[in-house]
Formats: sequence, C-alpha cells, structure tokens
Amino acid sequence: MPLCLSLICDKPRVVSGTEGQTFDFRCEYPNNWNNKSKYFCCFDFKKSFAQLVRTSNHNEWTTAGRVSLYDNATASFFIVRVDKLSLNDSGMYWWGADGSDHIKRIDLNVSPEVTLQLFLTMILCIGAMMFVCLFTICLLLAAKKRRSTPQQRREVGLHQKRHSNI
Repeated sequence: MPLCLSLICDKPRVVSGTEGQTFDFRCEYPNNWNNKSKYFCCFDFKKSFAQLVRTSNHNEWTTAGRVSLYDNATASFFIVRVDKLSLNDSGMYWWGADGSDHIKRIDLNVSPEVTLQLFLTMILCIGAMMFVCLFTICLLLAAKKRRSTPQQRREVGLHQKRHSNI
C-alpha cells in the first residue's frame, strides 16, 4: 500500500460488532498527540481513503453522520462510535493524528443481527431434533426388548421343564 511506505503502520487490530448495534472503539495514543487533531477514516478500494470524522476539540463529541469521535486529551485516548452498524461497515479503518507519521489500523467485522424470530426458530429446530432423537432411542429400546423377550420365555420354559422332571 503506498500509504504505508511513507508512514509507520502497526499490525491491524481485528474488532467485531453486530448489525444494528452501536460500536465503540477506544484508540490510545502517545502524549505528544494531545494537542493534535485526531481522525478516523475508512479504506475503500474505489475511493481510496474516505475521512469519516476529524476533530481538534477536546472532551466533547464531534459527529459526522453515524460516526462520532470523543478526544480525551487528558488521558491520551479517543473513542470512535459508529451508530447502527450495517454489514457494509465491515472493512479496513485507519486512525491517527495530524502531523504524525504513525497511523493505526483496525479491521471491523460486522455480524448479522440475531433477531428474536430467528432465535425462536433456532430453539424450535433444536427442540424438534431432540424429540426425533429421543423418539428414535425409544423405538430402538422397544425393538431390542421385543427381540430379547421370546428367548427369555424359552429359557424360562426350559428351566421349568428341568425342575418339573426332577
């Protein structure tokens, strides 16, 4: 990537979110970034880099669409918040500070939302499978008992004949 040739890139951090939920990500930075503007951008192969939010404000939220950034310069971190995640939000993101040659990368994976209807359907399917398994076990046990019963009758009958002949 051409950007990484001139900047220092850390190993990407992989994070996960769920579709429809709010995603918060904490970005810790060195003390010498405290007075610099912070940014959060995404990498899109068609558009290259698209800046999502940038702020030079401290201790207040800056919002651009669904993306917000809160810079806590006292504690040397900022929080990125993405509201109402969609599956299309999965991808590569970068964050850093103006005037710094060090940027950080995160890979966001957004999972589909598990709805109540889907959850209930899963529970019903699992219950049906358990019922089929238990029913099959009961049938096998009944068949085994039925097969062993005639032989037991024969053995009991032979045992009784021996004792009556004595």
